[in-house]
Amino acid sequence: MTAPRQPRTTGVAPKLANLARVGTLFGARVGGTALSFGHMLLLFAVAEEAVVGQVIGGMAVMFMGALFFSANIEAGAIRYVVRYGSNNEWALVSGFLRLAYTIVIGVSALASLSIVAALATGWLDWGSTADRVLILTVAGMSLVACTRILVEFATAFDAVTFGALPVSLGFPACLLGTLAVYSALGAPIAADWLMGLVVLSYAIAAIWQYLLVRPSYTQAETARPVFHDWREWLGVGAFLAPTIALNANLKQLLIAAAGLGLGAAHLAEFGLALSILGLLLFAMIAVNMANSYAISRALQDGDGYLVNEILGQVAGLKLAALVAGGILTITFGEWVLSLIGDGQEAAYVPMIALLLLPAAEAVFGQAMLILRVTDKNSAVFWSSTFGIVTVVAGTALGGLWGGVLGASLGCGIAFAATRGLQSVLCIRLTGFDPTVAGLVQRALAR
Repeated sequence: MTAPRQPRTTGVAPKLANLARVGTLFGARVGGTALSFGHMLLLFAVAEEAVVGQVIGGMAVMFMGALFFSANIEAGAIRYVVRYGSNNEWALVSGFLRLAYTIVIGVSALASLSIVAALATGWLDWGSTADRVLILTVAGMSLVACTRILVEFATAFDAVTFGALPVSLGFPACLLGTLAVYSALGAPIAADWLMGLVVLSYAIAAIWQYLLVRPSYTQAETARPVFHDWREWLGVGAFLAPTIALNANLKQLLIAAAGLGLGAAHLAEFGLALSILGLLLFAMIAVNMANSYAISRALQDGDGYLVNEILGQVAGLKLAALVAGGILTITFGEWVLSLIGDGQEAAYVPMIALLLLPAAEAVFGQAMLILRVTDKNSAVFWSSTFGIVTVVAGTALGGLWGGVLGASLGCGIAFAATRGLQSVLCIRLTGFDPTVAGLVQRALAR
């Protein structure tokens, strides 16, 4: 395998190739969202809202907990693996990969022993449905941690499609299929059984992802691992953990936070609105993922002009997606909700309020990636920590005081404030302006 190639984002053909890659990721998410809508429809058809809320909450905790199972070391891949690969330092790439999986295996073993001890001492009761959901949730954390590692490695090797496709499309497809078969067999519709289907489906998606991504790093896998930068890897992972929670795990963070202020039935309504709006939110994430490699390389090469060119492309794509998605959401959102069942239209207004989330992503731009690659780890950590506290507090308190709509407004306002703060830090500390205002300013200056 050769070193990751230098991206060329100027010219018509490369721009078309980049648009095709974004389109592939977005298309996978469109399909994944459609499949998610299908299994959400099945869940609401065969289970009570409280059961649905319990499963949604379990999935949120599963994704959030995965950060601890890998110590978030994979977050440094976009920085270290790109650098090592460019310099043909495959031993360091191999060390990074081996350490990441060693952490997951170690934490998984410790979690397994803790569960066995809790069952033996009576802290957990296998006869309790809630405890079985908890145990399955912890089991799923290991799988999610492994897929997160491969997503980041695939991004670093400019193979982001292979890393993201099984998770964004494969997982909801497997879950819809297993849920359909399960309900057709007339099996008991309980939260623990449904959570088991979630874990099984994610395991299938994880195997598919491994088969797709593994050829991208065979040279790193066969090299003798070197670990002398391990302190840096772990340090960056710890610093970036709050950032990951606000990016890759945003949906899960919001659901977990909403669960602090809403009952299970209302949590299901909040999760439904967020799931449908997730298509538009992923449009922003897809643009970020598709351009992360190019921005990282341009920053490390000191090519400020190219960085600004890519940021301009990113801002334009996000604004186009926001306008189109916003119109579709406002126009057809209530009708889509009505397909799920009577009374689900109540989630329409909260769903409109949640448009604040993709709007903040579009307006304030990709500040966090720039701060990460330029070693502004302190700014990344503290701004993201502020964001988590603000988002959790805004969502939970909004839910307590204003129900589902209050939780939606609270998380949207808090998230927009966080992204605004991060863009200001990016401008002041790096000189790069990733916001829409920066795009307009650069365009007028030409």
